[in-house]
Amino acid sequence: MLTTRLLLTGYISTFRLCLAAILCLFFSLAATAQVPDPLPDTYVNDHTQLLTPAQIKDLNEQLYQVEQKTSIQVAILLINELPENMAIEDFARKVGNQWKVGNNYNGVVYVAVLGARRQRLEIARNLEGQIPDATAAAIIDQLVPYLRQQDYYQALATLIAQINYHLGTTEQPITDTVSQNYLSAYEEDIYDAERKERIAFEKEKAKYDHYGNIAIGFIIAGAVGFCIWAWWYKKRYVRKNTVNGVYIGIGSSYYTSLYGTNDSSRSSGGGSSGFGGWGGGGGGGGFSGGGASGSW
Repeated sequence: MLTTRLLLTGYISTFRLCLAAILCLFFSLAATAQVPDPLPDTYVNDHTQLLTPAQIKDLNEQLYQVEQKTSIQVAILLINELPENMAIEDFARKVGNQWKVGNNYNGVVYVAVLGARRQRLEIARNLEGQIPDATAAAIIDQLVPYLRQQDYYQALATLIAQINYHLGTTEQPITDTVSQNYLSAYEEDIYDAERKERIAFEKEKAKYDHYGNIAIGFIIAGAVGFCIWAWWYKKRYVRKNTVNGVYIGIGSSYYTSLYGTNDSSRSSGGGSSGFGGWGGGGGGGGFSGGGASGSW
């Protein structure tokens, strides 16, 4: 009975550790599942179905030209609602990183949440020098009049035009929605205190989210590794310290006198095991919180 209890205690402890690791992995995958998969062969992912096929085709052609001229990929996502308990900043960042938007950490993600009347322009880290947070804020402010009129096509066309302008691929003048002086004020960080505070908060939050994701990754990897080690150690310990399933020192002399110390059942065979994973292509993603958010 004591031997059985010891064995069961060891197996239960190992099972609990494995269960904890599986739960951590499950919740990590559940967070990933909150981001929709990208639609094939399109820069524009319209989950609201408010854009016509002709409008989507035109926007795709414009975004294709942006990528051809600059190597910069721009992904657009229109949705009705955000996943539960997720801020638009976190959602846009996850979209950029999971979709691997960009060719050299230079992607752009625009998300509009129609139900919440919120928008986010997320900038990958290698593009933050060309489109800093202040410029991103100025760009999305120009979309507000069109969004309020529910003219989503014109809002997105304006977005693309402004991205082209700030990347230097066109000399298109600033629209009359926002004057040149107003834009310059943004680029010089002379804007209202509320927006400045929000941008600072978003950057700080993104930094800690990044560290948190790294910590979660280490915890999951450590838990899985510990489960493997615990299983191996338990098996090795039992093999070295038992005789026919009875621990040495607990009636083992009796079993040894009958059966000896060599148990034919304790044979080992060759084999191999490995750990598989997944990875994205080089250069995609790299979103860490740069950009701006707003309402309309």
